[in-house]
Amino acid sequence: MLVGCSYAGGLVGWYAENNSQLMQDGTGEARGYKVAAWSSSGVMRPLEEFWGFDESIYQQLVKSGVDCVQLAQALTKDVERALVANGTERDQVLSILKASPTATTGDVLFYTADALALTVQYGNRTGLCKMLQSVQNEPLDEKLEALKKTAKFAKMRDYDRTQMLTNMSTNVNNSMR
Repeated sequence: MLVGCSYAGGLVGWYAENNSQLMQDGTGEARGYKVAAWSSSGVMRPLEEFWGFDESIYQQLVKSGVDCVQLAQALTKDVERALVANGTERDQVLSILKASPTATTGDVLFYTADALALTVQYGNRTGLCKMLQSVQNEPLDEKLEALKKTAKFAKMRDYDRTQMLTNMSTNVNNSMR
């Protein structure tokens, strides 16, 4: 059974449509077992190179001033610089975000980008910009702690790849599945 929601739901729908020979043989059975594909809130028109989301986040940040955009970019650059340093600074970033020592630079930068973007997407643009302004002259550890607190508004947890990948149980009686 294939199950997914949002972008993963779009992938489930795409797979089912593009692999119909694997999904069923006309009777709803494939290779001796029943198959199903369930997409919840799947994207309807996925695009491989879609910059519209990034552009919408940028346009929202600009409403708080160009300095907000620049502060978000500066924070991302600070995180990247620390991650590629491969020393104490990298260890500090991973520790603050509760990431595994084996976390890739790309994974942690993706988390950082999500923390910024989802905070804006879920309605806390002004809170994010105020936070970025208040910590702009602080050390990176304080910036990351402030980012984590702000990201909780978007229901983001600390970075924990193992928890994200293993805690996938679903309560079918809960409407927030």
